[in-house]
Amino acid sequence: PYTQGTVWSDKMDEHAWFCFDVNSPEKIGEGEFILKIRTDETDWDAVNPQFIVYVDGKITQGLDTNHMMVSLSGKKSYKLHIYAYAGMHYKINVRFYADIMVEHPDITKLYYDLLIPYQVLDYADENSKEYHEIVTRLNSALTRVNFLRVPSKEFYESIKEADKYLNKEFYGELCKDKEVSTIC
Repeated sequence: PYTQGTVWSDKMDEHAWFCFDVNSPEKIGEGEFILKIRTDETDWDAVNPQFIVYVDGKITQGLDTNHMMVSLSGKKSYKLHIYAYAGMHYKINVRFYADIMVEHPDITKLYYDLLIPYQVLDYADENSKEYHEIVTRLNSALTRVNFLRVPSKEFYESIKEADKYLNKEFYGELCKDKEVSTIC
């Protein structure tokens, strides 16, 4: 048996199979049941490990550094076989982590709607008007999220409210085309 996170390859051009059963949670609401594969503790070792996922005996998807998740929504249980290839680059200690999660589309949308302006801040002058307008709208959106009971009806409703605010105030108002005056 394989223990999650232990080394499965310590040389190049090595192959392995991982086989396990997964049961879907009874109730996932609007979420999607997801299998996420990682090759190191935090994310993916970009040296080159790759996988082919078989769900219930059928080839379903390839996984690599840009494709780490497989949707499993629709059934109560799954039999997974994952073919692993370590790659041709010499890499010591290639590991395998399989995480089961429920992804909620509204939460994912809010995450990316927050992430992009947050990343823009890396390129803006901290003392500029634009920087402070972005930070103000990000803070205002986040204060709308009810983190008191996660998960709860109030939490999911607040996620939608925060994203609605962000789309109106940031993407709608702040990011709209503006008339520019030029003096030559």
